[in-house]
Amino acid sequence: MSVLFIIVLLLIGLGYFYFIPKYFKYKYNREPYCEIYLQLKFPSAQIYAHFMKLDSHIVCYMFTAKESLKSVRVEGTLFPRLHIDWPSLIVRNIMLNERVKWPKSIKLSYKQASILRKALPVSTNSPVPMLYFYRIGHTGPSPVQFYDPPMDDNAENPVEPSAPNNTTSFTLTRLYSLYPTVHA
Repeated sequence: MSVLFIIVLLLIGLGYFYFIPKYFKYKYNREPYCEIYLQLKFPSAQIYAHFMKLDSHIVCYMFTAKESLKSVRVEGTLFPRLHIDWPSLIVRNIMLNERVKWPKSIKLSYKQASILRKALPVSTNSPVPMLYFYRIGHTGPSPVQFYDPPMDDNAENPVEPSAPNNTTSFTLTRLYSLYPTVHA
C-alpha cells in the first residue's frame, strides 16, 4: 500500500513540476515564431513534413523560387531523412534584410519514409511541393505565398531579392511590431 502511495505521489509531482509548466508554455506562448511544413504531393500519395522554424512572424519573410524543386530522395533506414534539391528557393527576412538558410535535409518518420520510397520510383516527375505555415493560436495551417523573383535585364537568372529601402522598412517595422519600439 505504501509503495502505491509513493508511486502516486511521484506521478502527481511529475505532472505538477514537468507537464503543467510545459502545457502552459505551449498554450500561452507569445513568441512571434512560426513553423513551416513541406507538403510533397505525388499522383498516388502525399506527405507533410516539418521543414523549418522561423524566428519571427511569417509576414517578416519573403519566399521566392524561379522553378520547382529538382529532386528529392530518402536516405537512411534507422533515421530516415529527406534530402531536397531546390536551388532556386530563397527565404529572406525582409525586416533584417538577410537570407535565411533553409534545411537541405529534413527528418522523416518511418511511415513518411515508407510512403516516399513507394511513391518516388513510380513517379516520373518531381513531386509538387507546397509550403505551409502554422503558429499556435491559428485554426490551421495556411499556404506560404511565393513571390516572383525579379529577373536580370538580359539573362534568365533571378536577382537576389532585397529588403525595401529604409523608409519602407521603418514603416513595415512599425506596422508589424509585436513589441513596443523606441525610435530616436
